[in-house]
Amino acid sequence: MIKLAFLLHNDLYHQVGVKPYVDLALGLRRLGSNPYLLSIVSSNKLKEEINNRFPELDVYMYESKKSYLSMLHDLKPDLIISSDYPKVMKILLRIKEDLKIRVGVYAQILFGLNTLGSRSKSNIEFRLGSLAPWRLLTHEYKKMMEKMDVVIANSYTTQYVLTHFYDIRVNGVVYPPVGINFRSFVDKLLKENLDREGILIYVGHYPDYYIRNINKTISELDSRLKVKCFGGQVPNAECHKFVSDNELAKLYASSIATYVAPAWETFGYVGPESLLFGTPVLVDTYQPWLEGFPIETGTVKISDPRENIVEAFEELLNAPKDIDRARKYIMERYSAELSAKELLKIVRRMR
Repeated sequence: MIKLAFLLHNDLYHQVGVKPYVDLALGLRRLGSNPYLLSIVSSNKLKEEINNRFPELDVYMYESKKSYLSMLHDLKPDLIISSDYPKVMKILLRIKEDLKIRVGVYAQILFGLNTLGSRSKSNIEFRLGSLAPWRLLTHEYKKMMEKMDVVIANSYTTQYVLTHFYDIRVNGVVYPPVGINFRSFVDKLLKENLDREGILIYVGHYPDYYIRNINKTISELDSRLKVKCFGGQVPNAECHKFVSDNELAKLYASSIATYVAPAWETFGYVGPESLLFGTPVLVDTYQPWLEGFPIETGTVKISDPRENIVEAFEELLNAPKDIDRARKYIMERYSAELSAKELLKIVRRMR
C-alpha cells in the first residue's frame, strides 16, 4: 500500500494546517493504512494535543533541518501532502528536490482571492495586493502549484476556481471530514434534549467577506431573536472568538438555527457541523459550499441577501424538515473513511 505523509504547519488541531490532515489520517488508519504526520512546528503542544485526542496517530516533530531530512529519508514516504500556502509549498518543493520524494497540495487557500475581496482598511498587505494585476499577484503561487506531483481540491468550488481563474490542473476533489471532533458529543447532547433558543452566528474574519452588513444583521436578529456569535469579533456584539469542542457542540445543540455569515471559504465546516446536531442552517446565495448541503431536507435555506434576515429565518424555522435524513447525509458524505477512499483513488491514479 502506498505510504502517505501529511506535513502539518500549525500548532493547534483546529487550524487549517492541521485538522484536515489529522482527520484524513484517521480515515486512512481505519482503512488499514499507516500514514505519517510530519510537523514542521517545533512546539510539543501539537504533538501532545494529537496524542491526547487520537492516540492511534503518531506525530513526527521538527527538531533541526538535518535531523528532519534524515527522518524523511528513513521513513521513505511515497507522497507528502500539505496546504497551498506559498511558504509551505516552498518547503515541499525543497523536500522534492533534496530527497526525490513526490509532493502534493491539498488546495484550501487559493492565494490572491482573499486579497482581492478584502474590505479590511487596516491590513496594508491586502490593500496593496488588491491593486496588483491578477497574473502578477498569483504568478509565484501558480508556478509552485504546477511543480506539484498532485493537486487535490477540498471542494468542487475550489476545483472550479483553480481551473478557471488560475489555469491549474486539478487531479481530484476530497472533502475534509466533518465532525471528527464532535462524534463523542453529538448523541449525548441530542439525548439531553437541551432547550433551544436564539440564532447562532458564525462570524469569521471581521471585517472581511460579508454579503450582508454583519453589524446590521446582528442588530436586526437580536431585536427579535436572541443572538449568539462565535468564530470572530464584531464591534458592539457579544461574540466568542475561541470556543472548545464541548462549548461549540453545546452552542449548536442549544440554538434554533445557525447563520453562516462569511461570503467566502473554500470549504465551510459550520453548516455541516450544525446539521449534525439537528440545527437548521441559513446561508446567503453566493456562498461556495452550497454543493455540500442536503437542501431537499428542509434543513437549509439559501437566502437572497436582499431578503429581510428575520423573515428568512422565520421561513426556515417554519418549513417542514427531515432532521434525521439531514444528519445521516452529513455523517456519510463527510466521513473520514469516505474522504480517505477518495484520496487513495486520486493517489493511485498518479502512480
